[in-house]
Amino acid sequence: LHLHREGNRVVGDQGTYIVTLRDGRQLLLQRKDLGKRAAKKAGRGTAEEATVLFLFVPIAHITPDLQFELNARAVVDRVWAQRFEEAFAAAMATAR
Repeated sequence: LHLHREGNRVVGDQGTYIVTLRDGRQLLLQRKDLGKRAAKKAGRGTAEEATVLFLFVPIAHITPDLQFELNARAVVDRVWAQRFEEAFAAAMATAR
C-alpha cells in the first residue's frame, strides 16, 4: 500500500490511511467512494465511507497452547524424506 508520512498523517495507495486512537492502537482504513447518488440517498453530505482493514495493537499475547514445536516437528516428519531425496538428486545432477 506504500504507506508514507505526509505532514502529521500517514497515507497510502488506494485511499488508505492510518488513524491513531487515544489508547495507542492504530486503524488502517480505506476510503470507499459511494458516489453522489448513494450519498444523497443515505442522507449524507459527504460521498465517502471508510472500511477498517486492520487494527494494530502495541502488544499481542501469544499463549503456549499454539504448540509451535509440536506442529513444526509434525511438518518435518511428514515432508523431510521426500524433500531430502529431491534436493540430493538435484545436487548430484548439478555437481561438477
